[in-house]
Amino acid sequence: MALVSMTGFAFGEASAGVVRLTAELKSYNNRFLDLTVNLPSLLSFWEPYVREALASAVGRGRVEFTLRLKDSLDGAKVEVNQELALQYQKAFETLRRVTGARGGRAKVEHYASFAGVLGSVRETDPSELRSVASGLLTTLLAEFQTARRTEGARLETDLRRQLSAIDAGKRFIEGQSAQLEAAFQANLRRKFAELGAEVDENRLLAETALLLVRYGINEELVRLASHQVSFENFLSESGPVGKKLDFLCQEFGREINTIGSKTTSAEVQLQVVQMKDALENLREQLRNVE
Repeated sequence: MALVSMTGFAFGEASAGVVRLTAELKSYNNRFLDLTVNLPSLLSFWEPYVREALASAVGRGRVEFTLRLKDSLDGAKVEVNQELALQYQKAFETLRRVTGARGGRAKVEHYASFAGVLGSVRETDPSELRSVASGLLTTLLAEFQTARRTEGARLETDLRRQLSAIDAGKRFIEGQSAQLEAAFQANLRRKFAELGAEVDENRLLAETALLLVRYGINEELVRLASHQVSFENFLSESGPVGKKLDFLCQEFGREINTIGSKTTSAEVQLQVVQMKDALENLREQLRNVE
């Protein structure tokens, strides 16, 4: 299964009678699953269903779903709230009597501007509204997942490229490591010669063994190869793997740093620098992987 990115976006519109619905679904990087659902009050009862649907589709990341109902006068009936209008009228009369203020009576356009006096009533079936909203959510989730998988495929390509760079450095260092014992022995023989001392083969082997324990990097290379295999396996797993891959990056860093601290070879140090650069690129990209 291909990697899935934590970033995605989808937008859609639909109609329910005379009501127009617009929905937006987007996600960002986050260590855990964090859902934000914004619904109009008319559909607030629908929120648990939306959360369940999102949680089933997304493993981790910050996910925001917003649904809006667009006002439309098509097919709408405008009604007057007579009781509220009369309350406003009584309030004006009381205000004039209490304050003694002079002025003409409120005009009809004044009443029309007061909140709630005029309202539009749309003959929309609530069950139809929810049905359309559910269909819209299903469509958005499909587009959203496609966008995340597309971005995930791009991420996987780059991750594999960086992993290949680390592997190339490891292979070069393995070639150098194979010559390490011979290099230690040659260096010891040279020192014996400089001192004018006779070479003691047993002591030579003992000193070589001590140097290999202290400066040998075979164990680090073996562990590094093991981490590479695990990384490749995780790339093929289903479900969120970002945290697992991030942990392996920490292990990569530990082995690469140890190799760098144990060797004085300029060529090996150059490879270590390049491997660290590739590793940093790996970590940067993994911040986007679910």
